[in-house]
Amino acid sequence: MKYILPVFVLFFLVFSSCQKEEDAEPRTNPAIPLTHYNYLAESISPYKFKTGSYWIYENDSTGVLDSLVVDSISPGFFEAIPSVHGTSGSTMTEFYKMYFHHYPTSQQYNQTLMTKYLVRNYSGDWSNF
Repeated sequence: MKYILPVFVLFFLVFSSCQKEEDAEPRTNPAIPLTHYNYLAESISPYKFKTGSYWIYENDSTGVLDSLVVDSISPGFFEAIPSVHGTSGSTMTEFYKMYFHHYPTSQQYNQTLMTKYLVRNYSGDWSNF
């Protein structure tokens, strides 16, 4: 009888310390909002010109040469507010902004690629796009 109590205690300790193994990947805390990403669409990728890209045109009527050069680029992400409808957390949207220089007029402008859109001279609030 005196061995039953220690065996019972040992049995209790062994089974009380057993726990179900956690998943290999930790579960996200539902209290922490998720971040969603909107990347540039593949259909707009051919319009991602590099710095130094240029085009030379000749006006069919006058024969005057016209050229356009990419001076610089600015790729990155911005936080779009509000998030995509039906989701929680923030939405990060990829953009690719190119700065152009037009010769012979010396006019400068930018073209910005976002998701599946190309916007000229966009300088507004990113979150309102």
